[in-house]
Amino acid sequence: MTPFRRLSALARRASSSVWLSDPATYPLLATLATAGVLAGFSGGRYLLCCPDIRFNKAKRKTLYFGSEAEASAFSSHRPALARLSPNPINQDDSFKRREALPDAGVRVMTRP
Repeated sequence: MTPFRRLSALARRASSSVWLSDPATYPLLATLATAGVLAGFSGGRYLLCCPDIRFNKAKRKTLYFGSEAEASAFSSHRPALARLSPNPINQDDSFKRREALPDAGVRVMTRP
């Protein structure tokens, strides 16, 4: 069989069978699937749970976009994630002082 015929026969095979026939591609496919799931979860969470996104027409008309309860519920896990490992930001004294405050990291626009 000539090389040209081998290439044309390979081109006729379905792309899924080419990718799935080689076991070396399994880690790549698993990584891409994991990245897709994480991106979808993160996008869905921000789209559905973020206090800044408003689907309700009545809520869109208000200038005051959030309450402290919504903001603290949305960012409740953020300080714990920031301290998973020591880094230059969480070792700074200003970060430690800010984290000692109640409702640290919650910034809500206040009414004038």
